[in-house]
Amino acid sequence: MHGKRVFKGLLTSSLNPFSNCGRQKEPVLKVLKMAELTVWQNTDYQGRKTSAQNTGIPRIDGGALSMKLQATEAWTIYEGPNYQGQQYSVGKVANFPEPSAWGGNTSIQSARPTV
Repeated sequence: MHGKRVFKGLLTSSLNPFSNCGRQKEPVLKVLKMAELTVWQNTDYQGRKTSAQNTGIPRIDGGALSMKLQATEAWTIYEGPNYQGQQYSVGKVANFPEPSAWGGNTSIQSARPTV
């Protein structure tokens, strides 16, 4: 019996112009990377919640003191808005109930996937 394959991402299809060397074009499946970052205004996942999928958050109103990340790549979080100020790199899957968990001592103001 064969095992199941699990894909974490979105599947899209497109035509590959180079497949089969000029014969009928075949659809090509691509896996798009998925990420979800959720931040909370207070520690221990309390207070106002903001989420982003696959893109960054340039400004977190009021800052965030706790966060959860589920992604296929690392993210960078910043103490200032618009990706400015002290920055921290966080792993692909992370749960941080307070700033000391990511090595910080204040709230984060913006976040994005690490380039």
